[in-house]
Amino acid sequence: MENFLELLSSVLLYEKIYFMLHDQTLAATNMDDQELTESIQRLLIVMQRLDQKIAPLLETDGEHFNRRWGFLSRAGLWDKSHLMRQIEKYADIYTSRVSNFLHYTPFIYFRSQEQTLAHDSYSYHHSKRNNSA
Repeated sequence: MENFLELLSSVLLYEKIYFMLHDQTLAATNMDDQELTESIQRLLIVMQRLDQKIAPLLETDGEHFNRRWGFLSRAGLWDKSHLMRQIEKYADIYTSRVSNFLHYTPFIYFRSQEQTLAHDSYSYHHSKRNNSA
């Protein structure tokens, strides 16, 4: 959690610098070439330092995810990826973590509960359940 907060603050600072560069571009009309060059160089140095600070945090954060696939379930910090939305919508079984399957064998057949529709008669399903028991 501490790394995440540090990463988030670094990203927010990086974003501020991006907007400062944008403002710098607007202010460039009032600066001579020397002032503009020095100002941009200072901002680039700060960005490089932030990159050096952010890189190990991202690497540490990335260790919690699949090395080959990366962040499959997330798009950005808070949004679910398209893949995750498709899995939730169409998968027969969805679980928040694979460890939920530890107590089952690989050969178990998962079945959903029988669901009746509004137009199905109660007596038909009730008698079917009683006959199968």
